[in-house]
Parts: sequence; structure tokens; C-alpha cells
Amino acid sequence: MAYLLASDFDGTLIHWPSGIIDEEDRAAIRRFRAAGNKLVVVTGRMYGAAIDGFNSTDFHDMDSFLCLSGAFCAEPDGTEIFHKRANAGRLPELAEFFRESGARYMNIDVGKNSHGFDIGGDLSFGFPMLTLDELKALETFTSINVGYADEDRAHKIISLLSEKFGDVITPLQNKNAIDMPPAGINKAVAAGFAGEMYGICPKNIYTVGDSFNDLDMVREYNGSAMDSGPEELKAAAKRTVHRVREIIDLIMS
Repeated sequence: MAYLLASDFDGTLIHWPSGIIDEEDRAAIRRFRAAGNKLVVVTGRMYGAAIDGFNSTDFHDMDSFLCLSGAFCAEPDGTEIFHKRANAGRLPELAEFFRESGARYMNIDVGKNSHGFDIGGDLSFGFPMLTLDELKALETFTSINVGYADEDRAHKIISLLSEKFGDVITPLQNKNAIDMPPAGINKAVAAGFAGEMYGICPKNIYTVGDSFNDLDMVREYNGSAMDSGPEELKAAAKRTVHRVREIIDLIMS
């Protein structure tokens, strides 16, 4: 009987402020996979940032990863397995919403490629900037990411986004940022995709995360919350853990 562990990356596998992955967690993951189980990373990071994170931490001991909150799935070496797309027709309207609501930046991902768009914010990640004509010319996108000054502001914006644009995007809070994969996509759906891909039944899927964007997968499956996570996440989880290896020890016991 095989199991799947779908784990968030930042704040879950990677611990802050050290920015490292615990060696005992690494050993537990190797033991878990050697027994025929599957480990997938489910992260809100964009494709390039996910690859950079795996390389900088020398972490490739996974079966696949789902970035952009589940919208893009790839092999550990970055080879695409699939990605989901949203219709880009309302991107100019979304950009104006973010401008008016005081977002600090707007990033748009199209598959593996990340772009910025000027909404008058005070922060930029250095991605190639789309002109308004280029934004209007896009037919589809994979995800949007914006950031606000603080977590409370981001939390208030979530409900407005769901009301106005829920037919296009799924707004997911990630601390003071909001990740927006296509409508109907979130980390729970991503964990389900992975289970189907590896032929693992839902009751054998375990999940773990540390932030609001992990809520769906923690609720949907046998979920654990990191003890550094928000109270809402911990209340939704079956257990609270300090390290990923605690979940692996539980499964393999």
C-alpha cells in the first residue's frame, strides 16, 4: 500500500529564518520514498523560483512538483508534465483592480515564463514588463501574483477578488501576497492530481503546510499544519507538527 505526501516548500520543508532543509527531514524523505511512497512538493512559487529554490537547497528528492499553487506540474528536473490555463480576456480589468486597491506589484505567469505589469506599485521583481498592448494580446495565463503592504490587507482583498473574478481565478492568500491560479485550481486539487497520477487512493494522501494557501489541501486530505502556521490552518488540520519527518514517522509506523 503506497502513500503520497504533498508538502509545501517555504516554511514547511524550508525552515525560516535559517533557509535550510533539516537533515533529519531529508533522511526521512529518502526512507519514505525507498519504501515505494511518493513525495510531491506543492508550492505557490512560480516555476523559475521553484527551480531556484530546489537548486539553492540541493533538494531534488521528490517525485514531482506542482508550482503556482498547482497550476503547473513538472518532473524534478523541470520537465513539464502539465499546466492549467485561464482565459486572459479580463487581465486588463484585474490589473486596474490591483492598481486601485493599492497592490505593490503584479506578476503574470504564462507557463514557465514570468512577466511583470506596471500597476503603479512600489516593488518590482525585475521580470520583463508587459506593455498594455501585450497584456491585452495574451490569450491565456497560468497564474497571477500580487502583493500588499501587510497580511490584513491581503486577507480583506481575497473576498473581493472571489466575488468579482471567481470565474477566472482562485485567489489564495500567501502571507501578504495573493496567488491566483485558474478558477478551480488550488493546492487540494493539486494533491488530488498527484494522487491520480501515481495511482494512490485519496485516503492514503497526506498533506502539510504552513500558510493560508495550504488550507484547502490540509482540510481535504489527511492534513498537518506546521506549528509556525496561522491558527486557522492549525484548527483545520488533524495535527500540528514541527518537522515533516513527524508525518513520515506516523505514516510508516
